Amino acid sequence: MSRVIPPTTDAYAATIDQAPDSFQDNAWLPSTGHTLNGHLRFLGVKGYWSPNRSLDIETWWEVLDPSTEAPVSIFVHLITSKGHALAGADGWGVDSNTLHTGDIIVQRHALDNHTEDSDLWLRIGAYWLTDPATRKIVVWHNDRDPEATALFVPLTRLHITQSP
Repeated sequence: MSRVIPPTTDAYAATIDQAPDSFQDNAWLPSTGHTLNGHLRFLGVKGYWSPNRSLDIETWWEVLDPSTEAPVSIFVHLITSKGHALAGADGWGVDSNTLHTGDIIVQRHALDNHTEDSDLWLRIGAYWLTDPATRKIVVWHNDRDPEATALFVPLTRLHITQSP
């Protein structure tokens, strides 16, 4: 039986355009403090090196309320501490009509073009798919920043293993 390593469970909530080098150390929140419009709770994130050295990221979610105003897409960006995007992936591999309260969703994203820079971050968020041209960003509900539109996790906080 293989050991399951729990996902990293803390993140910084901020607006999507903020750069991580502006964050303060006392603003970290446990992942359970972040929900997407009351529909999904962010449970954490895990990372894996794939054989081709790309970085595979799993985001973990708990369904709080399966009824949504529109289909959603989750995004994960690999960024520098200055906020420059190096790679990104998005999608939602689940039919929202099949979700039930309490379901746990694990969404996997492949991030290409990874460098060995030690000062890299993940920027995680979601947008409604009502109008693909506008990609309306979903606001995260949390106790610290009511305007937050993304979660940020430094790669140094992840336990990154070889891809299963």
